[in-house]
Amino acid sequence: MRRRASRRAVVGLVSGVLASTVGCARPEPEPVPVAVPARTEWQDVLEIVERYALEGRYTLADSLLLDFTQRHAGSAEAAEARYWRAVLTLDPSNENGSSRQAISAIDDYLTGGPGLPRYGEALVLRRLAGQLEALRNVRPPAPVVFIDTTQLRQRGEEITKLRDSLTQTTAELERIRQRLRATRPETPPPAARPPRGS
Repeated sequence: MRRRASRRAVVGLVSGVLASTVGCARPEPEPVPVAVPARTEWQDVLEIVERYALEGRYTLADSLLLDFTQRHAGSAEAAEARYWRAVLTLDPSNENGSSRQAISAIDDYLTGGPGLPRYGEALVLRRLAGQLEALRNVRPPAPVVFIDTTQLRQRGEEITKLRDSLTQTTAELERIRQRLRATRPETPPPAARPPRGS
């Protein structure tokens, strides 16, 4: 019986050790799924706008940005959409854009104040657009006309001949006047008349 008791004691001891080991072991935690941020509507719109701009479809890009701005007025994304409208308007490849329109669009963005994420870039773009507009309003210099030096020399010679001819004609006229004075009889001055009524 002693053997049975010692056997039971060993089995009980092994069972207790096993139970305590299994109970103390921590199960591995299940992996927590990482939350992938959902794409926002703004990210989708911006991606489409960039594609349209690369394809030269500026009118479509602008209409998407304008629509987004109107639907999300007052949001940070709407301010970003106004910024991109200004950039696309200033793009020289945009046949419908101009520096004047870009200035207006940039000024619209800048009304949001210095807290806007692209405020510094917008100020630089505003100065560039202003410079472009100023250059467009400068009158071009008069074109330089290159005259053939042969023609210029010929005209100079003609002018010299005309001056010489004028000088000779003036001298001839003066000689004629002097001759006329010399050949004209001198007439006495008219006599003084007595006053009327005397």
